[in-house]
Amino acid sequence: MKYEAVIFDLYGTLIGNMPGYNSWLKEMASIIGVPADSFISEWHDAYDRRMTGKLKYFRDCLNYVCSRLNVVVDEDKMKQASDFRASKTNNEMGILQNNAIEVISRLKAKGLKLGLISNCSTEATIRWKTTPFAPLFDAPVFSCSVGLMKPDPHIFQLAAQLLNVQPPSCIFVADGMDGELRSAHNSGMHAVKIRFSESDQHDPHLEEWHGPTISSLSEVLNLVE
Repeated sequence: MKYEAVIFDLYGTLIGNMPGYNSWLKEMASIIGVPADSFISEWHDAYDRRMTGKLKYFRDCLNYVCSRLNVVVDEDKMKQASDFRASKTNNEMGILQNNAIEVISRLKAKGLKLGLISNCSTEATIRWKTTPFAPLFDAPVFSCSVGLMKPDPHIFQLAAQLLNVQPPSCIFVADGMDGELRSAHNSGMHAVKIRFSESDQHDPHLEEWHGPTISSLSEVLNLVE
């Protein structure tokens, strides 16, 4: 077998992205009673802090944003806003792409090691443990847990190390956000873009990619033959 491991991205690859992210933030701003534009701007500016675990929970990020806005918010409203955001994560983590579990199970049955690299917050890692994916993966690497974010090449090297394989023996499958495919390729992995028909190909965070591209998770099975 040419490859020893398949490493997947999470959002936009194994699970779908729920639309309306900024509308969630507007709702949170409304709950705590602060201007939506200012709240959204500060929340986005705290992205790296959330993804690397410096702001561990949504409540921590809310506290941080409110301190940046120089406002004090009622405890009940803070909890309501935090719970609202957590509910969206719970829902999003339940949107599995078509045939995702079947494909992952078949890859595992072939003897391939399975890895995951995701830029995500701590709440997502908690929800991950309840998904049908969790028992199938050998080495999930979450940015908030390791303090590294894609496209940092070290996170790809870490995933290969945890799987006890060399990067050239890995396929990395992702939708191509923020330079992750180029970084995986430069790390020595065989990077493959997955482009679902319903995905937004005009997202400004999508990298330009001229390498291998597939349109369904089932096609990963062909790549490992």
